[in-house]
Amino acid sequence: MSIGLQRGSVKLVPHDPNWSREFKQEVARLRALLPEDLGPFEHVGSTSIPGIPAKPIIDFMVGVADARRGLELESILNGAGYEHRSNGDNTDRVLFVLGPESCRTHHLSFVTLGSPQWRNSLGFRDLLRSDPSLAARYADLKQKLAGKYSDDRNSYTREKEPFFQEVFEIVAMKGNN
Repeated sequence: MSIGLQRGSVKLVPHDPNWSREFKQEVARLRALLPEDLGPFEHVGSTSIPGIPAKPIIDFMVGVADARRGLELESILNGAGYEHRSNGDNTDRVLFVLGPESCRTHHLSFVTLGSPQWRNSLGFRDLLRSDPSLAARYADLKQKLAGKYSDDRNSYTREKEPFFQEVFEIVAMKGNN
């Protein structure tokens, strides 16, 4: 299994079932280092959705009462190789990345439990896992945008936003998460 991608670039690879194992191994490593009172760890992002291509970076989140808890644990996370990254104005998410800029392997988010960020991340994952036609639409969009923005991850992500909003509306109507 090969994970990792240069920061800022976009390269999609076929789904690898080993990504789930990689997520579980990293959670076990972090659980041994972090306080026991943290909430659940969840594998999110495209590597968590079977059958669709993804950037080979494991995205996962841990639920906490307040996302700023991640900042309190920054020294432990730094010792584990993670680096804090700014997340703009989003107060419900604190982001850490693992791996050098030439080969980012993991994105760990501390996310406020029950927040829109938490609900949307889980709802998106769960809906695409359960709806193959929606997952296929997303895969097609990703492939198209990856071809257009191979060296511009910000534009790649921005142009997926209308699809995200469509899925978030479906999730809200279904009352998931």
